[in-house]
Amino acid sequence: MTIDRTVNDNGAIFDKVKLTTDEISTLDHCHEILRKRFEERGEPYTDDHRERCEWWLEGLLRFDGIEKMVEAAQNAPFPKKKKVIYVGYASVAKS
Repeated sequence: MTIDRTVNDNGAIFDKVKLTTDEISTLDHCHEILRKRFEERGEPYTDDHRERCEWWLEGLLRFDGIEKMVEAAQNAPFPKKKKVIYVGYASVAKS
């Protein structure tokens, strides 16, 4: 992974991240692991999930490395789904 940092005239900082082919293939492998875990839970792995996981996995890759990224994809806990009951104009969330 290489990161090219640029600063524009207004002082805004931009990081361009370039991944190697090994990192890209490992990232795809992690998405496949997550897709299988979602299927085991009975949920689809949507494009929204993929995009959120992409940012999460790239952050892990950037700061912790490939091994931690794969470990997190295999072992990360999923949040519990909340059941929402609509009562009049309010809603009550139950765990």
